[in-house]
Amino acid sequence: VAKKKSEPKEQNLKYEVQKKLDSPDEISWDIEDEFLDHIKKYLEEKEIKILNIELVKKGRESNLIVLVPSNVGDLRYFIKARKKKKLTEGDILLGYTEGQEKKLPLLFLSNAKLTNKAYSYIEKNLPGMTYVLLEGLE
Repeated sequence: VAKKKSEPKEQNLKYEVQKKLDSPDEISWDIEDEFLDHIKKYLEEKEIKILNIELVKKGRESNLIVLVPSNVGDLRYFIKARKKKKLTEGDILLGYTEGQEKKLPLLFLSNAKLTNKAYSYIEKNLPGMTYVLLEGLE
């Protein structure tokens, strides 16, 4: 009997988490991070609306959920933003897996250059993924 009561609570919790993602007004935008500020500036230039920000490592890595404007309406994307010197296959696959868990296409933003192996892996295995090289970051 106790198991039946715990299942609906878990479902309600998942609904509440999803509900928070849908309301940008509830999100605190007061995160002080130079890398994240660069990401926000890039997204503003492209008129991309941020729904959620998760700071993974300050100054190095962030996860965002955004709305990308298109001719058919706004499209929801998962953004993995990383500040590194080089991106490997593993880095790309990690971001892609996180996007799959959220059931969203991946937009990978970074200042890093892709290794040859990572580039060919994206070409062959991840056709829905978009990689954007950010300029002006060291």
